[in-house]
Amino acid sequence: MSFGKWTMSLAVAGLAISAGCEKQVTQNDVESDREEVREEQEETEQARRDAQAAINEEERETEQARREAFKPNLDEEDRQDALDVVREEQRETEAVREEVTDKIREEQRETAEAQREAQKTEEELAAQTARDVYIQKVETHITEAEQRVETLEAQAESLEGEAHDKMEAQIDKLQAAIDDVEEQIDEMKSVELLQWKTEMDDVAEAAKRLAALLENEADVQPLNATPDLQ
Repeated sequence: MSFGKWTMSLAVAGLAISAGCEKQVTQNDVESDREEVREEQEETEQARRDAQAAINEEERETEQARREAFKPNLDEEDRQDALDVVREEQRETEAVREEVTDKIREEQRETAEAQREAQKTEEELAAQTARDVYIQKVETHITEAEQRVETLEAQAESLEGEAHDKMEAQIDKLQAAIDDVEEQIDEMKSVELLQWKTEMDDVAEAAKRLAALLENEADVQPLNATPDLQ
């Protein structure tokens, strides 16, 4: 395997990562969701104020109609007409009460949804941070392995025959192990942020296999392939 093919493999892997469905969450996303919660809470409070004002107005009109209905100088026909107005005002009051209650409930639902979304975003940011720290630890092992591949490639250039073939086979094994770890990291990045730990075992196993190959090299120090998640 030539050095050129190896570098091309890394470039393709990089394109695969950038083209994937990895979700990125930032602190700006958290702040935006928090602001959305504040806005929804204010809209809920405004809906309550508007509701009370509307109900107060309807009750005022009902009371005014009631006073008109019970004026002492009204004849029976006018009194009945006035009482009809009272009943109509009462119906309108109840209709307004139901309408504004529905409005408040809708605003409360939207506020609750915004709060759930904000909480999820905060949890996703925390998960993303923990995942990225874990991946960075694994990638230090990948970097070490890549440096070893470069060294072996340089050594292979001066070899011939069976020695050259043996060195190329060694390089291929290392590169395959590197590719395997990178593939498992890509899988980890592709799952939902809150589910990233479900991929930890696969990443750790791939890192162990890479470590085993490196440890078989006499001039490479032993490697801890399963980084602790602190």
